[in-house]
Parts: sequence; structure tokens; C-alpha cells
Amino acid sequence: MYQTIILGSILLVSFYILKRVRKPKFNMPPLVRYKIPIIGHTYSYMFNSEEFIKQCKNEYGEIFSIYIWGEVRTIVGNTFLYIYCI
Repeated sequence: MYQTIILGSILLVSFYILKRVRKPKFNMPPLVRYKIPIIGHTYSYMFNSEEFIKQCKNEYGEIFSIYIWGEVRTIVGNTFLYIYCI
């Protein structure tokens, strides 16, 4: 009985934390989803960067964020938008 309550509580807290972390903060560009938590998009970016960026542009638009080398990097795909963002 108590094990079920404790396990349920742990699962609820875990889901809450995961959902809270995934929500973009403030007005940040969307973060492209990745499969491997620590590595992120590093392999996709290293081995086929042009195709990877094109796919992300098609799906997320001109401004998006990717997780490479352990950090979130924001990609701005248009010179006009880059000047506007600065």
C-alpha cells in the first residue's frame, strides 16, 4: 500500500519536473527535440550539418535552438532576422 503511494508520488514529481523543463522560458525559440539526453544533436550536426539544419528549418522555421556540445545554441537562418535579433 505505502509502496504504491510512494511510487506514484515519485512518478508524479518526475513528470512534473520533465514537463516544466521542456517548456520554453520567456520568449525563446523552439528547441528541436533530441533522442539522446546528454549528447543531443551533436552527432547529427557533426556528420551531416547542412542536411540537419535544412530539416530543422523546414520543421521549426528560421529561428530555432539545438543542443550541441552540451549547450543550447540558437540558429538564426536569415540575415535580416539576425540583425533584428541583435
